[in-house]
Amino acid sequence: MKIMWNKKQQESAFSSEAKHPATWVIRSRFLKESADKITFTEPGNSHLARINFMLLGMALESLIKGHMVFRGIQVIEKKRGSTHIKEVFKSHDIHKLAKKIECPALPITDEDYEILEK
Repeated sequence: MKIMWNKKQQESAFSSEAKHPATWVIRSRFLKESADKITFTEPGNSHLARINFMLLGMALESLIKGHMVFRGIQVIEKKRGSTHIKEVFKSHDIHKLAKKIECPALPITDEDYEILEK
């Protein structure tokens, strides 16, 4: 029997997990491991390449968001008495998200941004 959480329970679970950079890194690792399981044995498997790139993009997105949390960017905000996910964490545009984590210890080159754009 599948037990469904109500909206308040879902928000509570997400907000407690999302505050920890490790949660994002673990999610990224699972996505990367899934992408690695996709093999391209036949040239006609371009649909598999798209799925692979999607999973890798999701893994990068999770790493970037984890770094944002590590650097102190809050995931959750209170608006009109209720809890909401900040708009920046709703984005899936890894090119724009990567700009939020620019720092000398993690240089992102123009070539990197071109890859993220794709």
